[in-house]
Amino acid sequence: MLDLLEPNWNLRGEVAAQDLQRSVKRALEDRLTELKAPTSRLRSKLLRALPTTMAVIALQRAHRSGSTWSCHIFWSGDSRAYAFLPDGVRQLSTDDLRDTGDAMANLHADSVVSNAMSADTDFHVNYRRVELEAPFLLCCATDGCFGYLPSPMHFEHLVLAPLPGARSVEAWSEAVQSEVAAVTGDDAAMAMMGVGADLTELQTLLAPRVDELSSEFIAPVDGLRSAVEQAEQSLEAARQGYTRGTEQMWGRYKPTYEHYLHPQPMAAPDEDRSLPETAPDVVGSEPTPPPETAPGAEPPPEDRPAPEVGL
Repeated sequence: MLDLLEPNWNLRGEVAAQDLQRSVKRALEDRLTELKAPTSRLRSKLLRALPTTMAVIALQRAHRSGSTWSCHIFWSGDSRAYAFLPDGVRQLSTDDLRDTGDAMANLHADSVVSNAMSADTDFHVNYRRVELEAPFLLCCATDGCFGYLPSPMHFEHLVLAPLPGARSVEAWSEAVQSEVAAVTGDDAAMAMMGVGADLTELQTLLAPRVDELSSEFIAPVDGLRSAVEQAEQSLEAARQGYTRGTEQMWGRYKPTYEHYLHPQPMAAPDEDRSLPETAPDVVGSEPTPPPETAPGAEPPPEDRPAPEVGL
């Protein structure tokens, strides 16, 4: 790439992207051979040998003198290139993801990288050219730097907030690294370069932007996020209270509810109790028929017909 960036020659970006793809592919294949890695028996489109992503920015002056620069951006995967200007950051690359979305949506979608570099699969190098007016900051970063923040605004603030009070470039770098390490869940790599200004000039130039970010974006978003966290805590407390309360009331209700669901203890027999002298009536027995009357005998008085009485 350095050989291609001749001061008196306009870089042909599309051709350079193809050269870069072949160079990276060959380097990865050579490295895989050096590692003598065994061939995997698994067959999956998700498996890659030495997978990686890339973001590269190449600068050329648009004219021999002046503050306009041609910015050539090359990338594969979801590593990003950025330009930090006094009025805000610009994303210069487009994420290679299966699910397309803007920078905010990609923070929550967790989509699969669709164009990762590797030693055993095909990939391509994207190219874009923009022109920038100095002074500005350029940044290339892996997703470990920006993918675990609440919003793209937080990434700009993470990079710029330590700048106004930094006593040196090294101190600014250490502060940014510390902030990234505190939130990232992945590998994180970042390269930055200032064009057209030294540290003091960049501090003066970008300090108003830091204040604007803090008041207009970071504080409101953090306030909304805090409200959500408090609501989630209240909801969790209510769930726990509901669980405890219903368990206590069920404990009071359960014995009666399950009275017949468990064997009841049998009463011990009374061995001294004597049998009754007469058998008790049997519920549901047939009534005793009346005694039969001998032939010629008068029926019992209760069976005789009543005498007729004339008036």
